[in-house]
Amino acid sequence: MVARADGPGRIVLERADDVLGRYQEIFTGLFEDTEEGFDLEHLRNEWD
Repeated sequence: MVARADGPGRIVLERADDVLGRYQEIFTGLFEDTEEGFDLEHLRNEWD
């Protein structure tokens, strides 16, 4: 977050950068994708 003064008594908070966009490519291919979306049930069964 970036805070900046925008006149008397006014502070504006802005996102410094797109954090999700910066890390988006790291997670590409991490999970198998199916036609219905990620196979969450398969992932949950791995925890057992």
